[in-house]
Amino acid sequence: MAEKKQHDEAKKLRETIDAFSARLDAMSAAIERMEGRLDVLYEECQRIGGAAQRTILRQESISKSLDRLEQSLREK
Repeated sequence: MAEKKQHDEAKKLRETIDAFSARLDAMSAAIERMEGRLDVLYEECQRIGGAAQRTILRQESISKSLDRLEQSLREK
């Protein structure tokens, strides 16, 4: 009787460990997918940041050109 109880407890423990192992594997896979998405989002943010910086530089250049043009028109 005691041997059967030990066997049942060992079986239940193995099943619990297997269930935790499966959950851990699923969580690990989910983390890997999230890391991949994070890498993609980081690269996209870098591209957007670069484009925004180029836009700001263009706007500053246009603003300076307009200032020079206004100054030139005032002098005439």
